[in-house]
Amino acid sequence: MRMGSGRLTRRRWLGAAVIGALRVALPVRMTAIGMEGAVTDATVAVGQEMKGAAVKGLAPRAPELEYCFELSVQVDAPMDLGETQHGHRRIVPIAGGSFSGPKLEGVVVPGGADWQVIHPDGVVEIDTRYTLKTKDGALIYLRNAGLRYATPEVTARMAAGELVSPTQYYFRTSPVFETAAPGLQWMVHSLFVGVAERRPKDVSVQVWRVL
Repeated sequence: MRMGSGRLTRRRWLGAAVIGALRVALPVRMTAIGMEGAVTDATVAVGQEMKGAAVKGLAPRAPELEYCFELSVQVDAPMDLGETQHGHRRIVPIAGGSFSGPKLEGVVVPGGADWQVIHPDGVVEIDTRYTLKTKDGALIYLRNAGLRYATPEVTARMAAGELVSPTQYYFRTSPVFETAAPGLQWMVHSLFVGVAERRPKDVSVQVWRVL
């Protein structure tokens, strides 16, 4: 019995020593669960510390942009549907236009429209869909969604046909292109942003590729 008691005492002492060493190396609370095992906060704490260190090591990096071309889209008089189940709906037909720039040039094919939703706070949801035709004859389907925001005063001036500086309102889009032309697959494989301007007789959209 003495030998058994001695072994038991030594096991308890070794167990206490191991736990004490862990407490020194990893200053976390030991939490016992049941009789068959135990888990500690050590794994969680170390994981969180490593994750924090990794996140802190990442330096913010702004994306680079490449200017591609500028769209000049001619529009017809809007059709006002009034308040629908989705909001104040207005449809602006696309009459034609052109585009040119260092990456591409061609014409805007007549047809398509801008299916807008106008919100009471001055935000206009843009959902424009139409077709482009390059000077080489390639066809490109364009869906250009975005937001335009202006104060009621600025909105009234634009509606009256006044040329308003784009610094007085917010107008940004996210063009998405679809084409089967082999030489234009870079448009399918990239993301784009549009910087837009509402003019009396057309809408200008500068298209930038996110690198």
